[in-house]
Amino acid sequence: WRAGARLEVAEARIEQRFMRRREFAVLNAIDVDSGIFVSKSILHAAKPGGSIWNRHNASVPPDGSVRALNSFAVRTTPHGDDCVVEILNFIDVGGSFPRRLTNMITAASLPDIHKRLQAAMSPAEDQ
Repeated sequence: WRAGARLEVAEARIEQRFMRRREFAVLNAIDVDSGIFVSKSILHAAKPGGSIWNRHNASVPPDGSVRALNSFAVRTTPHGDDCVVEILNFIDVGGSFPRRLTNMITAASLPDIHKRLQAAMSPAEDQ
């Protein structure tokens, strides 16, 4: 792994009043020099349970939450005085949650992700 880049295991969750809490154990890879952030669902001993997609027969989380699956990546590439932002996202929130609704929620969240990226990348005097 390159100097200045980092790997971290983190916990993420989705909490909405209309569904049972969804959880992810994720491995985040951050390389600021390359403008890349990747977050991938993983199985981890500190966070028992797995999504329906795991191949290791990990059990359902003991607290009754639903283990979701997510693969998320952001890449920024300089483009003149601006940059191009590319986002890849695959999510399965698990349970019997409709895929169409998952896609609608994901699409609705993209403008917020864009705003947060824009704010984080703007020079301090612009904020």
